[in-house]
Amino acid sequence: MKSRLFLRNFYSTVVFSLGLLIIIGACQTVSATLSLDTLAATPTPSSKEKGKEEIMETIPNSQENSGGALTITILYDNNPFDERLETPWGFAALVEHRGHTLLFDTGGDGPTLLGNMDILEVEPTRIQSVVLSHAHGDHT
Repeated sequence: MKSRLFLRNFYSTVVFSLGLLIIIGACQTVSATLSLDTLAATPTPSSKEKGKEEIMETIPNSQENSGGALTITILYDNNPFDERLETPWGFAALVEHRGHTLLFDTGGDGPTLLGNMDILEVEPTRIQSVVLSHAHGDHT
């Protein structure tokens, strides 16, 4: 019975991690900066003579991933996959990609999260962004 529970929790974690990867892939950012000066200098649409439309700029709707490793480190989870870590109910993962470090959820207990980070040698000051998936105590 304990084995089944472990497998179910393990598969839930795998599915969650894959979902997280899909979300991260969908959230690839495209660099674009618009200042007030740029907006003011941009021509506004006007009625033109039929057949005289002009394409000013084509913006691609996708972006190639030019490489770089994507690393997801589970910091806090109720599945005992690493015997060194505390495993209360909750979830937190460190996502690293292209020089950016993001904390996805924070688990249910700050001292446990920080203790697990210390065991895994993750320096909290490396975190540049925090994403809270939803407002439940075991994720925030």
